[in-house]
Amino acid sequence: MRISSYFSGVFAPLALLLAAILYIYSGSLEYPFQFDDKAAAIVNNDSIKDAANLDAIWRLNAARFVTFFSLAANYHVGGLSPEGYRAFNIAIHLLFCFGVYWLVHEMIATPFGSPTAGEHPNLFAFSVAMASAVHPLQTQAVVYIWQRVTSITALLYVLSLAAYLAAARRERQDAPWRGWFALSLVSAVLAMFSKQNAITLPVAAALADYFFVSGSLAALRIRMGRLGWFIPALLIIPVLTALGYNDEINHIGGRYQNILSPYQYLITQFGVIVMYLRLALLPFGQNLDYDIRPAHSILETAPSLAILLALLLLGFALWRRSRIASFGILFFFLTLSVESSIFPLEDLAFEHRMYLPIVGLFVGAFAGIFELARRISPEHCWKTAAAFMSVYSLVMAAAAHERVQVWRSEISLWEDVVVKSPGKARGYYNLAVSLADAGREGEALRSLRAAVGIEPSNVYYVSRLALLHMKVGDSEKAFKLIQKAKALAPYDIEVRYLLGNFY
Repeated sequence: MRISSYFSGVFAPLALLLAAILYIYSGSLEYPFQFDDKAAAIVNNDSIKDAANLDAIWRLNAARFVTFFSLAANYHVGGLSPEGYRAFNIAIHLLFCFGVYWLVHEMIATPFGSPTAGEHPNLFAFSVAMASAVHPLQTQAVVYIWQRVTSITALLYVLSLAAYLAAARRERQDAPWRGWFALSLVSAVLAMFSKQNAITLPVAAALADYFFVSGSLAALRIRMGRLGWFIPALLIIPVLTALGYNDEINHIGGRYQNILSPYQYLITQFGVIVMYLRLALLPFGQNLDYDIRPAHSILETAPSLAILLALLLLGFALWRRSRIASFGILFFFLTLSVESSIFPLEDLAFEHRMYLPIVGLFVGAFAGIFELARRISPEHCWKTAAAFMSVYSLVMAAAAHERVQVWRSEISLWEDVVVKSPGKARGYYNLAVSLADAGREGEALRSLRAAVGIEPSNVYYVSRLALLHMKVGDSEKAFKLIQKAKALAPYDIEVRYLLGNFY
């Protein structure tokens, strides 16, 4: 019996994806809110306390309206109980993985993509979707509630591409296609109002058309009328930015002193992307807050740049042999380009930035695995591919389940960070705050001292340490630290307020 018969329809893939995702994430439903969740995103965010007040949500951050509206809907249903927010994130992850299944299935349903999967297209699509479901790198975008901003955007991104390819396929078959095309455009618009890295979606649609529909530049030019419908969606983010509705730009501007120049950020990202590739291949040593040192010369990251150029050239070289593998590699670079190129962000690396790009790597990898399986045993290649997929999924699911446990509390999360980033002050500071909230002032003091030892001129850390000494009744040390904070920032209002409280 063909293995594809086991995956006919949508029920079997959906059921298996659901089972894997519930195994990994169901135990996290009662985990408390974490740092950003507790701060401006949810707990202290008054703008989401009334889901009917769309104006307040819009004024909060129009560029991420869809994400904040989802938080408002969660608050309307369950208030500040974390279970509902986490269940929503898990559901989005499930829908995203099924969207990946649909997208890959549409790619291999085209004449240009069908040779990759051979006689087992459903197995190929399911393998990519399952890998996207169980890989440990995906956990941050699911367990970290605020990072639904990433998973929602990724879901809308893959839905738009899948619907676009479905519309093109049905149009060639003289079947009704406009509904699918409308779904693609609506998904693209919603993605633009979810997170700014969705701006690459129209380019991805053009790339998918070129690879799987047009097949040549001449044919693509004829279809530019279809792709032109994506131009209004492409303009949404630039227009919002020009009108001052892109809050992330304001955030970056307010912390410009912590942000690298575009060039330095770019050359630093060469090493970061290679780190992402290593984590995709061997996901050990995962960390919420990586201690990435900025590169000062392109010579420092030359080996990483060589690896990335080799991978990119491989993507172009595979164009004739495997359209899907070629598309997957280029898709990886395209979807990572906003956050890992010349647009500097304060944080140099975050695992959730790989949530969507890793799909491209899986597409390319499984194209290679299926090709290798055919060469080993043409008659039973599906057994080899299915065996690999099964073992891989079990191992990755177990690793992801273990990684999720780190998020069970703020203390466990930041303890993991300080072990893996012992030279970075932020982990010690956040651990100290969590320990102090739990009434463990002695441990909090030690952790805060470590943070100040790494960044002695950070007035925020010094002030917090002074406040903690005041709390435990050590007035002498508190006063010395307040004086140090005042010397670091003589006109800082919070420091003077702290000094007034001390007196």
